Amino acid sequence: MKCLTCKGTGKEICNNPDHKFINTAGGEIHRLGCPCCGHDENYAIPNTVCENCNGSGEIMYDKESIYDEQISPLMTQIIEICKKEDIPMALQFYLKEEDGENKEPLYCTTFLVPAKAEMNPDVYDHLIKVCETMKYGFNEKPFCMAMTITKKEA
Repeated sequence: MKCLTCKGTGKEICNNPDHKFINTAGGEIHRLGCPCCGHDENYAIPNTVCENCNGSGEIMYDKESIYDEQISPLMTQIIEICKKEDIPMALQFYLKEEDGENKEPLYCTTFLVPAKAEMNPDVYDHLIKVCETMKYGFNEKPFCMAMTITKKEA
């Protein structure tokens, strides 16, 4: 994912408030450009490195620690309340994008769906469909079959 701090340049971005003035000015001011970034169209400052992405221009989306530290304690409370009050729920948090080590993104998914006999069947069917979509995507449940073929000695 492109670094938002440096706009993918990998360099520090100049925040000179006079950029518009410099770009519209004529003469020597326009020729020289901004004293920090010159005429760089992205306002990237030469010979610097973005602190957010360490100069790569890319960042990993990773919110796992935020979930663990801030959301998880709240989820414990939410789940307790939903169970106590019989409130169905389907929640999913996108926590981390895939990388070389993890071939798939990381999600945290929580479903609380009471038995079908305990609720409106149409609402139940809808909740189950939402849960399956969150779990499998829009491609329905996977169909798997495994066979082991052995050779029988005569």
